[in-house]
Amino acid sequence: MKGCPVAVPDPIETAKEADILVFVLPHQFIPRLCQSLLGKIKPNAVGLSLIKGFDKAEGGGIELISHIITKHLGIPVTVLMGANLAGEVAEEKFCETTIGCKDKELGPILRDLIQTDYFRVSVVDDTDTVEICGALKNVVACAAGFVDGLGLGDNTKAAIIRLGLMEMIKFVDIFYPGARLGTFFESCGVADLITTCYGGRNRKVSEAFVKTGKGTDQNLPKVDSIMLAQFFSTPSFLSPEMRNWKTVRSARDSYSNKAIGYVQVKREIPTDTNDKTIPWLCHVKADMTPEHKVRIKPYPVHCLIDERRMNILKTICEDCPASEDGCKHVVAFVCWLHRQSETPARTSVECYWRNSTLSKVGGSMKALRIEEIHPPSTVTLSEEVKKEFFNASIEALRKCSPSILRSHCEEQSTYALFHFMLKYVQTPEPHSPDGFIEFCENSMTDAECEALVAASAGQSKSSLWFEVRQGRVTGSNIHQASRSSGGISLVNLILGAVPFKETKAMKRGSDLEPIVLNAVQKRFKNEKMSRGGVILKRKHPIFGASPDAYLGKYIVEVKCPMSKKTYKRYFDKSGEKPAKKFRGQMQLQMFMSDYRETLFCVADPSFSKSNNSPRLVKIVREQFDPIFCDNMMSLARKFWDAHIYPRLYAAVKM
Repeated sequence: MKGCPVAVPDPIETAKEADILVFVLPHQFIPRLCQSLLGKIKPNAVGLSLIKGFDKAEGGGIELISHIITKHLGIPVTVLMGANLAGEVAEEKFCETTIGCKDKELGPILRDLIQTDYFRVSVVDDTDTVEICGALKNVVACAAGFVDGLGLGDNTKAAIIRLGLMEMIKFVDIFYPGARLGTFFESCGVADLITTCYGGRNRKVSEAFVKTGKGTDQNLPKVDSIMLAQFFSTPSFLSPEMRNWKTVRSARDSYSNKAIGYVQVKREIPTDTNDKTIPWLCHVKADMTPEHKVRIKPYPVHCLIDERRMNILKTICEDCPASEDGCKHVVAFVCWLHRQSETPARTSVECYWRNSTLSKVGGSMKALRIEEIHPPSTVTLSEEVKKEFFNASIEALRKCSPSILRSHCEEQSTYALFHFMLKYVQTPEPHSPDGFIEFCENSMTDAECEALVAASAGQSKSSLWFEVRQGRVTGSNIHQASRSSGGISLVNLILGAVPFKETKAMKRGSDLEPIVLNAVQKRFKNEKMSRGGVILKRKHPIFGASPDAYLGKYIVEVKCPMSKKTYKRYFDKSGEKPAKKFRGQMQLQMFMSDYRETLFCVADPSFSKSNNSPRLVKIVREQFDPIFCDNMMSLARKFWDAHIYPRLYAAVKM
C-alpha cells in the first residue's frame, strides 16, 4: 500500500472510520473479529479479503471467507489472490495479483489504491473463483512437496501441477457453477499455483514430512530384547553411577510413554541391498520432556540402529549434561522403542508425531491428574487382605501429621469440612447443603473456633492451616467465588489443590511478608502487632479467613508484587483504593474477625533492593462495608452450594 501505514493494536479503533476494511488474518478468527466490529463500522464500508482458505459450513460442506464476513457484517466483500510470495513482494520484485470484485465502480478504486510499478493488479468480476483458487492451490502444493520429498523429479511435479489445475477447474464447475475458465489463467489461478508448487510454505512442509518421516507404529525399527541387553552391556551403563534406581525408573512406561513426542524416522537403505557388508541405517529422533522440569524445552534424543545386523549403534541426548555417559532420557527412549516393538499389531495406525503429554502441563493442560499418568485398574481383594491393609494404614496414620484420613484413627476437632462430611453422611437422609451447614453449626463451638486461631498461627507452615481451609471459601478466593459460574480451576483450588513447587511470586511473598510487617510496625510504633491463624465462625461454617497480622484496632494484609506491572493490579484505576479482589478479601477478614478497619500494605517491587525502607510500603485503609460484604457472601454461598458441596458429598459417598 502506498504511504506509511500506522500500526494500531485495537481493531475497533482502526476500523470505525475506515471506508475499506482489509482482512488478513487466520480464518478461524474471522467470526470473533466480525462480532467485535458489528455496529462499530461505517454502514457503507466495503471489505477486501486476502485470506486463502475455507471454513466449514454449519450444515456440512464449505463456506467462503468472503461470504462469512458479509454474513456477519452485512458489507460487500471483494477478494485479492495471486502469485505473491511475501518475501519477494517486500523486496519490490515484480509480481501480479488478481482482485475479484462484482462492483464495476469499486474494482478500479481498489486497483488504483494497491497497484504500484512492481505490483500489477488486474480486476475480474468472478469473485468466488478467485477466492477458491487461492485455497485449492495449497492442496496441490502439498502434492508437489511430496513429489520433491520422494525425489521423483520435475517431470512428475509438472504432471501434478497439470492434474491439480484440472481438479481445481472441475471443483469450481461442480460446486460453484457459472465460473469463467479465463479466471484460471489470471495470476490467482495458474500463476499462483506454479509459484506455490515451487516456493510456497505448503510445498516445503510436505517435502519435510516425506524426508523426515513422522514416526508411527508401522514404521518404527524393531528393537528386541537381545538388542536391549547388548545396549545396556556397554561401559556407559555398567558404571556405579548408572546402576541405580534412577536409571531403572527412567525405563518405566509410565514416564517415557508420556514424555516422548514428535517422533521422526529416516532410513538409509543402500542401493545394493545384496551387499551384506553395508549396514541398513535407521535414524529415530524424538523430543523427550524431562520429568523434573516439564515446562522447559524438550531434549532432542537420537537413536541410530543398524536394521541389517539388529544392533543399536549410537544414542544421543543433545541438550542433556549427562549425555556423554548415557543419560536417563536415552534409557527411556530406547526402552520405549523396545516396548513399541513388543506391542501386538493394530488394525489402525497410531502416529507419534505429536506433543508429549508431560510438555502440555502448565500450558494447554493446567494439571496432570494421577489417573491420567496411569489409568486406574480394578483389583479384586479378599476381605482378609482388606482388613490387614486397613489396620496397617491406621497404625501408620497415628504417627502422621493431621490429615483427613486420620478421622478413622481418632476423634478429630480440627473442624475440617471433610471430617464434618464424613459424619454428616451417616445421618438420616435427605441430605442437602442447608442440612450440612446446620449440622456444622451444631457440631462447632465458639471456644474451639477461638482455640483454632492460635493452633494454626503458622499459617502456610502449619498443616492444620491447610486442612481447615480445604472446602471453605476464604478471603483469597471469595471475590472469584462470588462471580464464578463453576470454573474447574477455582473449584480445585477451594478443595485444596496446591502447586507441587511454589512459584517465584509465591516465594517472594512468603520471604518478604515478615519484613514488610516489620516495616509497617515501624510506622505504627505505638501499636502492638500479633500474628493469627484461621478464623472460623460457627454461624458461617463454610467461610474462613486468615489475616496476615493484627495491629491494634487494625487487620494487616500484606502484598509483595514482583514488578511495576503487577503492582498496579492491586489497586483500582485511581491507584488509591484496593482492587475489587483484594477489597473482597479484606471485607471477609473483617467480618470473620469482628474488626472494622484494615491496613492494605503493598510493598514496592524495589522494596527488597532499597534496604527494606518503610517508605516503599504503600498503606491504604479499608473500612468495613456490611452491605457489600453481605452481598458478596450470599453470592459465594450460592457458588459453594452448586459446585463445592456436591464434590465433598460425592467424595465421601463413593
